Amino acid sequence: MHIPRRFLPLCLLGALVYAPSAQASIAHSESRTRSNIDEDWRFALGHATDKDADWNFATGYFSYLAKTGYGDGPANPLFDDRGWRELSLPHDWVPALGFAEDASYSHGFKTVGPGYPEHSVGWYRKTFDIPESDLGKRIRVEFNGIYRDAAVFVNGFFVGQEPSGYVSQSYDISEYLNYGGENVVVVRADASMEEGWYYEGAGIYRHAYLLKTNPLHVANTAPSSGRISTTAAALRSRSRRRS
Repeated sequence: MHIPRRFLPLCLLGALVYAPSAQASIAHSESRTRSNIDEDWRFALGHATDKDADWNFATGYFSYLAKTGYGDGPANPLFDDRGWRELSLPHDWVPALGFAEDASYSHGFKTVGPGYPEHSVGWYRKTFDIPESDLGKRIRVEFNGIYRDAAVFVNGFFVGQEPSGYVSQSYDISEYLNYGGENVVVVRADASMEEGWYYEGAGIYRHAYLLKTNPLHVANTAPSSGRISTTAAALRSRSRRRS
């Protein structure tokens, strides 16, 4: 293909700009992997007020809040969940429940929430492997949506809790993992309270992921709008380094 001589400087400039950006894109993809973990979960209903019916959670001598790593009941990595239901995410346990006239009309008269503690807590457990080669990376578990009041445990360690059912959750679990072996992530969701006046469901209703990055990496970036006027608009992206 013949390129007019007057366009050669522009072509060279384009090559100089594209090459570093392409290399940066490759390096970024190599340093950051985000894997879907929707498959192979176990599920069972718990209980909002009866600890025995809630699989004896929070009944141990040491509380998981007082002694790190002392998650009990289903939060214990040695808990036997072989009798639990197998499922994939996203999941909502409310459709399988019955109806009642005294249930909340704004939630479709389903037997969940206020007045139904036996149907308002759900437990999720998943076993996964982490290769020894990941030692030194920063690894996060991410949930795009859990309804609601979701407590998350990894290998018996309490890693965080989000009361709202409409906020995503992301926790750095690097220090709690068994590298070169088996790991267990556990979620306890409590839908006893309502947040809206419409059907809300209950459970891990969106996708879940494992995010792996190098120790020094760029945090997730999100666009934010600047001042908008009748003559101009600006869009800027904020990012910051993490280590």
